[in-house]
Amino acid sequence: MKYTLGITNFLKNAALHGLVFIIPYSLFFIPSAHAAVLSFDPPERTVIPGEEFEVAVLLDTEGEAVNALAAAIRYPAYRLKLIRASDGNSLVGLWLERPKDYPEQGIISFEGVIPGGYRGAGSAVRLVFRVEDSRAAPIAVSFAPTSRVLLHNGRGE
Repeated sequence: MKYTLGITNFLKNAALHGLVFIIPYSLFFIPSAHAAVLSFDPPERTVIPGEEFEVAVLLDTEGEAVNALAAAIRYPAYRLKLIRASDGNSLVGLWLERPKDYPEQGIISFEGVIPGGYRGAGSAVRLVFRVEDSRAAPIAVSFAPTSRVLLHNGRGE
């Protein structure tokens, strides 16, 4: 597996490996908790058709205390198949909705509460996908605008 590091490597790897999976490194800033950030790890990666690979969904509170999150992740279901979503070792302590796949819409959603609040950076969910497509083109996975993180302030902001 090779990581793509830029447009030059993207074109080179696309030609060499047949398919490139790219998660844009555009962090999703959550409007509810202005400092909290949801992101993917790795932010970008190269894979080949038929390969299974893991992506972690990370939460960085950037110094704020938070106590809940709800996320919807968009992915191209005609190009990727979710094999499993793991919430073991998650910073979420109580799941309102465990990670659930809606392949017909290309959405994975989850909601959870962090009793007592949380301040720091950690993993919420780990997703394992399989590449179902053989085209050499970027595949984008992103957070839907409805994704949010709530501050641990008693007001649910």
